[in-house]
Amino acid sequence: MPSIRKLCLSDNNLVDALPSGFGEGCPLLEHLDLSGNILSSLPDDIDDLKKLHFLDMGSILPELERKVDLLNGNRLTSLPIAFGQLHNLVELRLDENHLSELPENFGSLVSLEILDMGQDNLTVLPDSFCNLQNLHTCSFAMNSLCKLPEEFGDLVNLMSLRLDQNCLTSIPDSFKKLQKLQYLNLFNNNLKEFPQYLLNLNSLLDLNVENNDFECSKDFNICKAATYPKKNPLLSDNWRGKSASHQLEESQLITIEASEEYISDDKFCNKQSVYSDNVMRRAAWSNLSSWSSSSSSAVSSAQFVNSALSAPETGTLVQTI
Repeated sequence: MPSIRKLCLSDNNLVDALPSGFGEGCPLLEHLDLSGNILSSLPDDIDDLKKLHFLDMGSILPELERKVDLLNGNRLTSLPIAFGQLHNLVELRLDENHLSELPENFGSLVSLEILDMGQDNLTVLPDSFCNLQNLHTCSFAMNSLCKLPEEFGDLVNLMSLRLDQNCLTSIPDSFKKLQKLQYLNLFNNNLKEFPQYLLNLNSLLDLNVENNDFECSKDFNICKAATYPKKNPLLSDNWRGKSASHQLEESQLITIEASEEYISDDKFCNKQSVYSDNVMRRAAWSNLSSWSSSSSSAVSSAQFVNSALSAPETGTLVQTI
């Protein structure tokens, strides 16, 4: 098939390995989907697929539909050395296989941007892995990784990294260089203490460190505590009663003398109230009867509005007597 560019053979019963000479027979192949088969190895001449930019040998099921004790990918245990010569590979999916190691030249996949190796058997990564400068999405979820290369932080374009359900006891200090990282999942590892430098990853939006072995010290603070103004004691029975940040001065009070008709009203008789200027403004503009009187000595709504509008903007109380 010398002209083929995209080949999908997913969810079949392909066993053993691809035939020798496969790459030579498909020199223009760019997209190869072998997910959900029973392949146990790749041919040594896999590097003949020089134009390949997408390879899927992982699971055919969405992650939420998978079961831990069932493999829906292939049966790969290792990758040939020639695999590192796929210099145009952009997306690689090898999740749900039996891979326990990667070739030393894996870092030669210089075009790689997306890597999924979740639910394999990896315990370590080669040092060359840190050369994948274009990698932005990476998953090693549900492996057996005990440590990461010290220069892992050289993957400066990483935006999403899954390391959940591994055996990590620490992460390298070089992580502080991952300033583009937005999503980091370290759920269910063996971390002994919280890596404080993660707090300096300014792009980080989602961090999961649940179910590890560290204890937070009393000085640990991952987010700033909210502060609220103290409740105004004069309005202790009112949920709206939040005082201003400063104490009110006597000069900030407006005194309104109500008429005898107002005072004699049973609804307001023998009561002394303190209201904020916002409450008084709303009452005046709504033309409520509580704030108006036919008596010449009463304060009209218009007069009150003028008084209220001339009051200080913040923290002003209006006292009715």
